[in-house]
Amino acid sequence: MSSTLTIIVCHDGSKHEIKNISLSSTTLADLKKRIETSKSISKSRGASVRSQYQRLFYFGRELKTSSRSLEALLGNYKRVSTIMHLHSSQPKDITDPNGGFDVDDQDDSDDDIIEVTEVRQNPNSFGNVNVGLRSSTTSVGLGTGTRTG
Repeated sequence: MSSTLTIIVCHDGSKHEIKNISLSSTTLADLKKRIETSKSISKSRGASVRSQYQRLFYFGRELKTSSRSLEALLGNYKRVSTIMHLHSSQPKDITDPNGGFDVDDQDDSDDDIIEVTEVRQNPNSFGNVNVGLRSSTTSVGLGTGTRTG
C-alpha cells in the first residue's frame, strides 16, 4: 500500500509531499535519497540537501536507523500522522552536489595568503616551518612555540 509523507523543512517551514511511497518496503536511506532528489525541497533551500546531512524527526524523535523500513520506524503512529520534520545540518557553503566547496569570501584582499619561505627538518620533531605573514616571520615547530618578528 502506498502512502504520502509530508515533509516540513525546519529552516523555512515549507511543506513538501513525497507521494507513492511504500512504508513496508522503503527504508530510511531510500527516503533520504528521495528527499535529496526532490525538486521542490531543493528549490526551497536553493540546493539539494545531501542525505548525510539530513536529520528526520517524527513526533519529536530523530529517525536514525537507515536500514530499517519506514513502517518499523514509524510504528503504530503512522495511522495518526505521516508528517516528518527535516532538519539540515549541511553547511551553507556546500553548494556543489559533487562535493565541491564555495569558499570565495567575496573580497579581493590577499589577507588569506600565507607564504611559506623556508622548510627545515629537525630529526627530533616532525619539522619546523618558517611562515611569512605579511612583513613578519613566524617560526612554527611542535613544542617550540617560538615567534620572531
